[in-house]
Amino acid sequence: MRRGFFFFLLLLVLAGGGAAWYLTRPTPDRVLADALTRFSKLPGANVRVNLFWDRLSPSGQGYVLDTWMTYGGLVDVRDPSRIALRGAAGYGKTQNPDDFQTANVAVNAKAISVQLMDTDPSLVSWFESAAGTSTTKDTWFSFDREILLKEKNLSAFLPMGRAEDLRVAWNDAQFSTWASVRSSKERMTANGARVFDAELILHQNTIETALISLQSAWMAKDPSPAMLDWAHRAAQGVQSGEWHATYSEDGTGIHSIGGKWPTLDDEGRVNGHVTIQIDVLGAATVQDAVPDGAIDLTTAIRPAMSPGFSPSSNRVIPEQSSSSTTLESSSTSSQP
Repeated sequence: MRRGFFFFLLLLVLAGGGAAWYLTRPTPDRVLADALTRFSKLPGANVRVNLFWDRLSPSGQGYVLDTWMTYGGLVDVRDPSRIALRGAAGYGKTQNPDDFQTANVAVNAKAISVQLMDTDPSLVSWFESAAGTSTTKDTWFSFDREILLKEKNLSAFLPMGRAEDLRVAWNDAQFSTWASVRSSKERMTANGARVFDAELILHQNTIETALISLQSAWMAKDPSPAMLDWAHRAAQGVQSGEWHATYSEDGTGIHSIGGKWPTLDDEGRVNGHVTIQIDVLGAATVQDAVPDGAIDLTTAIRPAMSPGFSPSSNRVIPEQSSSSTTLESSSTSSQP
C-alpha cells in the first residue's frame, strides 16, 4: 500500500514537472516575443540596412529597380525625437554600380554632417562652390538639422511632440505581438543559446494600433482621418509581405529581419515592391557630435531673408485677375 502511494506521488511530480516544462519551454514563438521585446528596449544598435524599391516596367513586363538605399553603422534611439547616426550611407537609382553614390554621415540632435566619398560630380561641384574648398575625402560638411530637413521638404522627420511622449508610445507599442512564427529551424550557439531561423507572419491589427499611437505622439495631436488611413495602409502592406528573421534567447534578441511587400496604385493594383533587410551586429550608442573641423554650410541652403516691409508708397501692387491670384518665386542657385 505504501509503495503504491509513493509511486502515485512520483507520477504526480513527474506529470507536474512535464506540464511545467511544456508551459515554459522556449518555443519559437515565445523566444520571438521575448527577442522583439528585448530588441525594442535597446538604446541603440550597430546595424546594416539595405532598402530597395522596384516598380512595374514601362512595358508592363516585370519589375525594374527604382531606388536602392544602404546604411551601415550606429543608430542611437535614446532620444526618439532626435535619432542619432554615425556610419556610411549609399544611394542609387539604377542597377549600374557606377551610378551608386556613397558618403559618411553623422547625425546628432542639432546637425547633419556628411563626408563625400563616391558622389555625383554635380553634387561635388555644389559643395566645392558653397564651401570655397575642394571636397577631399577627409573633409566634413555640416548643416543645421532642422533647416536642412525643412529646405529639402522633409519636415515630416521633425517631431512636433515631446520626446517623453514618444518614449511612452514606443514602450506601449507591444512589439512582442507584432509577429508570430510561420515555420522555423532551430540551432545552437557555442554558448548553448538557441537560435531560430524563421518565416514570420506579421499582424496587421497590433501594428496598426501601434503606428497610430506613435504617429499621434510624433505629431502631438489626435489622429486625423489621413493619419488613420496611412497607418491602415502601412500595416496592411507589411502584413501582406513575406518576412523572415533570425533571433535568439540572448544578446540583442533580433539578429536580422527582412521582408518584401507590394505597393499599390490608386486602383489597388500592384505597381511595385519594397524590400528591406536589417542585420543587427550588436548593441551600441552614438557618442560623437559634429566631426571636428566640419565646414558649416547651413547659410548656403537657408533661403534669403526678407529685407522687411517697404513703405506703402514704395510698394508695387501686382495686377490681379478677378478670378485668381498667382504667386511666383524663383531661385538663382542650386542646392544639394
